[in-house]
Amino acid sequence: MPIELVEHLTREQAVGVVVEEYAAPPITLLLDTLHMRTVPPRADLVPSPTEYELAIDCQGAIGALHDAPSNPPHASVSSGNDSTLTLRVTLKDDAGDDPEALTRSLRELNDTWLRRLTDAVAEANAVLAEQRTLLYRTVDGILGHRHHLHTVMRGAAAAANVPLGRVEERERVSIPMVPKRLTLADVDRGAVPGNGAALAESIADDLVGLIRSFSDALERTPTTANRLVDEDEETIRDVLLFLLNANWNGLVTGESFLGSGKTDILLRWQGREAFIGECKIWKGQKKFDEGLTQLLDGYTVWRATRVAMILFIRDAADITAIIDKARAVIRAHARFVSDVGVAGRDAYLLRAQHDAQQIVTLDLVPVAIPRHSG
Repeated sequence: MPIELVEHLTREQAVGVVVEEYAAPPITLLLDTLHMRTVPPRADLVPSPTEYELAIDCQGAIGALHDAPSNPPHASVSSGNDSTLTLRVTLKDDAGDDPEALTRSLRELNDTWLRRLTDAVAEANAVLAEQRTLLYRTVDGILGHRHHLHTVMRGAAAAANVPLGRVEERERVSIPMVPKRLTLADVDRGAVPGNGAALAESIADDLVGLIRSFSDALERTPTTANRLVDEDEETIRDVLLFLLNANWNGLVTGESFLGSGKTDILLRWQGREAFIGECKIWKGQKKFDEGLTQLLDGYTVWRATRVAMILFIRDAADITAIIDKARAVIRAHARFVSDVGVAGRDAYLLRAQHDAQQIVTLDLVPVAIPRHSG
């Protein structure tokens, strides 16, 4: 059995699963199924004797009954784990002459057979229990040791932030060996004359998606999350800068991602900010509103600058409630125009500081930083 199938069980549970699968099950007599039935006449005997069968259903490894000292005469018919034990009774020709004697004989036969069957089942089950104990010890010596090593390895891998197993593509945070080339030259050529350049939507979407994947990664790397949960905005921002610069490489220094002040991530192009990321730790709606205003007022923007409010939510009991409060702050802001209205995207349109006709697109990017125990 592959260790991966039982890796989330304790050692005792994992061994128990195997033992339960392969050990012979104990025998159970279903006493309420006891009945008598007629036996069809035998074609090879003329006249055919009058015969009946006492029959009782049972479950388990009835083969173990054969070696039980108290095992009475019986025949068995099995189907899977279900069996029927039978005792054939042949009536003498004069059996009907004395009904009371026949009743006594039948009662004595039935009581004796059931008593011996019950004793034989107890003896067989004792043997089966010994075999199960021996099987448990054998499996524990093999699987249990492997399970222990695998558990230790999983713990070591988690502590080293190395995933034990391939991460699904949709969950990966990609840091390519060769960074992508980030250029706005093509955007320049497509910009409306006189209105400046705008960061290409596909590039902006990739940037926002990469930041979102950072949040997903923290859920899978408890050691890193625990290290960051008590850090300040600047430290967490620097981790994001590393991730962004590893994935994107500008043609010139001015196109690379820079840290500005303590909390910002900027992508500059021709002296203006084409992408702005503001890192904020959630400290309530009032602080979030102040941070949003600071973001909108602090930069000279292009016609369609993309803005991301990167909201770090640390060790919160109800992350969804905090995100809903942040959305409410954005929609209540004096510069708010409308939601972007694209399914699956938490984005909004707001007016820029110096020109009410300039509209910036703001993405709300929550980054949950959970505190992992253990």
